[in-house]
Order: sequence, then C-alpha cells, then structure tokens
Amino acid sequence: HDNKLWLSDMHAHSVMTVDAAGKVETVAKFDDRPSGLGFLPDGTPLAVLMRSRRVVKFGAGGISVHGDFTRIPGTHLGEMVVDGQGRAYVGNREHSAQASDKRSPETIELVMPDGSIQTAADDLWGPNGSAITADGRTFVVAESRANRITAFAIQPDGMLTDRRIFAELGLVPDGVCVDAEGAAWVSAVHKGEYWRVREGGEIVDRVKLSEGKWAVAC
Repeated sequence: HDNKLWLSDMHAHSVMTVDAAGKVETVAKFDDRPSGLGFLPDGTPLAVLMRSRRVVKFGAGGISVHGDFTRIPGTHLGEMVVDGQGRAYVGNREHSAQASDKRSPETIELVMPDGSIQTAADDLWGPNGSAITADGRTFVVAESRANRITAFAIQPDGMLTDRRIFAELGLVPDGVCVDAEGAAWVSAVHKGEYWRVREGGEIVDRVKLSEGKWAVAC
C-alpha cells in the first residue's frame, strides 16, 4: 500500500512499514497484539487487535474502534482482508474448539463500513490467512486446524456462500494470498516453506527459508 510493505509485528505490538530501499518505520503502537491489516477505500488503515477483540482505525488522527467483537462469542481474533468496498472479513477464533467437535464455533465475521458486524460464514476450523481474488468474487481462507485452503463465493451483500475445498494440504497453513492467475501462495508453517498451489491442490512452486525459520504470514 502506497509503495510500502505493511506488516504486523505481533510481539512488539506494532505495525511497521518497509519501503523499496529497505527503510523500516513504526507507524502505530498498540496495547495489544495486532494481526490482520487492511485499508478502507479512503486509505485509512485498519488493524485487528487479537486479545481485546477489536478492529481499529489508526493514523495521524490516533486510534479509534471500527468494529467491536466483545459481545460476540469467541476468544480472540486473527487475520483480516478488506475488499474494495471497505468490508472487512475477520477470522473469529475460539480456544475451546476441539477436533472431536461435530462443528466448529469459529467463524468469518464481516465488519461493514459503518462498523456493524455479522457472521459471513460459520463452521471454520482455524480461519487464518485470507484473501479476495482480483475480480472481487471469491474469498479464500486458510483453515489451519483442517490443513486446507477453502474458497467461498462472495455475494453482493458480502455474505460467503458455495463453500468448496480449494486445496487439501496435509499440513498447517498460516498466511495465504492469491496471485494474478488465481493460484494461492500459502505459508507451510512448520516446513519453513511458501507454496504456490493451484485450485485442486497441485503445488507448482516452493520457496524455502533458511534452516530453523517458520513460514508464517504471506
């Protein structure tokens, strides 16, 4: 965004930018761990604050709450992607969810531009990195506890329907993004690799990190 890479440094409670010359700048500090990032149509940045369960606006004018999840069931928030209309899709997580459960309590919540919140999709198993295809019609999410990438059709009202498996991975995925050809780049956390995966599961490229590194958000 604005010719800079924006990233959350979760343990430093900071959002940072890196420009093309490698200059690093801290642009926001919080009293909580930031996770997903996004931007409203007017350029205002948004950040997910994981433990206090808020989506906040931040910038020169300070920090203000954009979406308040404290009255919605869940224990923490995760990743987020914001579409071209300013609708923010947020992974709503629950520590108590178990593999033995018939359904998962974890959801994708939709924060509208006015700050109202509604459930866009339910029964997610570890909703983590998420992305929207360039045509704005498909939402893709890494389900970390299900070892897969899942896709949904985005309806005009923002709801997510027509759930389908994009790729079964056989390992824990973290971050995910979608490239210009519709393939997904996914973080294979514990292998220390980033994979480029076509819908259906074919792995067509890999980027391996140095020994001992985890591959997280991408």
